[in-house]
Amino acid sequence: MGALILNVSCRPNPVENSAIVEEYFDQCFAAFEAGNYDAAFQYAQVLYEPIIAVAREADPDANLAFKLSYLNGVFAQKNESQKAIALTRLALNHVENALGPNHEGTATVLNRLAVLYHANANYVEAETLYKRALSISEQTLEPYHPDYAMRINNLAMLYYRQGNYAKAEPLFKRAFSIREKTLGPDHPHTAASLNNLAFLYYDQGNYVEAEPFIKRALIISEKTLGPDHPDIAMNVNNLAMVYYSQGNYAGAEPLFKRALSINEKNLGPSHPGTAMSINNLAMLYREQVRWPRTLDRLQ
Repeated sequence: MGALILNVSCRPNPVENSAIVEEYFDQCFAAFEAGNYDAAFQYAQVLYEPIIAVAREADPDANLAFKLSYLNGVFAQKNESQKAIALTRLALNHVENALGPNHEGTATVLNRLAVLYHANANYVEAETLYKRALSISEQTLEPYHPDYAMRINNLAMLYYRQGNYAKAEPLFKRAFSIREKTLGPDHPHTAASLNNLAFLYYDQGNYVEAEPFIKRALIISEKTLGPDHPDIAMNVNNLAMVYYSQGNYAGAEPLFKRALSINEKNLGPSHPGTAMSINNLAMLYREQVRWPRTLDRLQ
């Protein structure tokens, strides 16, 4: 049975009834939290123009800022980035004027707006906002708070995406240190920081430095997700690529095979992820002049 798609177009116009606006927000949020993104998006579309109009005329309101910011997430999930940015800019205006420019709530909205600019490759604007959010966090949060680490990591990712590894590295290390201390050595966010450092070194051709970070991230992921989880295939493949890049084909082969096995089991034989795993194994065999071994997998 297909997912239920709600028909909201026949409901009263939210502009004409403030109670309907609240009802639509409640339904939108409930659907989004339940993972019913299509239904949430339908409600968000109906709410978009009325809430923009209200926000432009209303006095500063932190609660309204929260609603605007939440709707941003609904539109961002559907890749409606311009609407998400418009909502978040209005949310920032409200929260900044209602709570003050150095409030933690302001930092939260700044970070969300920075993420949207980052995703749209507006790196200059994103950097300014990330830095401002981080500056507020340094005043409002404990030095080992997970949200502080998240904002440090976001700025590091911005530099990494631009190839500015010198700026990214100390920030990635700092985020990792905070996460390891506050969340524990086996937390998924700690593993994510380990992977970030591994990719940073890998992209610079520093495979020896990357290897221990990837290995440790894989161990954590296996503990938290289990050995056959779909995400494990990616971690296993990453380690295989480190070995492959160093010419350690004996080390890479069983890992490429394991990644292929996990992807076939979870995704099926015709999925692009499975095809990528077959391609990686073929690449390995080609380097070893063992190309025919994979041809039957590709036919």
